Amino acid sequence: MEPITVAIAAQDGTGMAQCRNTLRHDGEIIVLRQSMNSENLVTRMCRLKPRILLLSADLCTDAECSLLQALRRKCPGTLVMLVGPHAIEDDQLANALLVGARGYLEQGDLERLLARAVHGVDRGEAWVTRKMLGKIMEMSLS
Repeated sequence: MEPITVAIAAQDGTGMAQCRNTLRHDGEIIVLRQSMNSENLVTRMCRLKPRILLLSADLCTDAECSLLQALRRKCPGTLVMLVGPHAIEDDQLANALLVGARGYLEQGDLERLLARAVHGVDRGEAWVTRKMLGKIMEMSLS
């Protein structure tokens, strides 16, 4: 089985370290690179071509989710999963998911769920709560 390549982009060094330390115990996941900001992030991801990008929700705060749109357009093989220190607003998360994010994990759940979430997203699953799934369905029907 081919390993799952993961890149991490966050403004918070603690969150990045937590992601890296959690994933290093999984022999099927390789962490390629970490980045501390969004500057030139799309260019770096196009060059690295990770299967999964763990993206800090703090880097995706504009209403249009322009960073997610650019990643989806220029790096279609990279699946983006948002990670944040706390729950983000349902509407903001639903919009990010509609634009291309494949899931969301709160920082408090990283140690327990991150490797499972990465494997799930790699298999094509969305990593969201059932409540959020219902909200996305409502939004797509309206």
